[in-house]
Amino acid sequence: MSTAASPRPVERPEFEVAIIGAGPGGIAAGVKLKMAGIDDFVVLERAGEVGGSWHENHYPGLGVDIPCYANGRSRT
Repeated sequence: MSTAASPRPVERPEFEVAIIGAGPGGIAAGVKLKMAGIDDFVVLERAGEVGGSWHENHYPGLGVDIPCYANGRSRT
């Protein structure tokens, strides 16, 4: 007599793509998917708000006194 458990049936995923994290990278990935015509995705975030590490962490005394364009996202 076999004691192995019978295999569970394979379920179809609810979404085609799952993006882990709603920080800048996750949001950018969602935008790129939309631009590519892929609408069947979900963005998963463990925190209550989007923003990634910039939302979760606080940097006392950190400030910028001039505009910086080096961290901008390309729209191409």
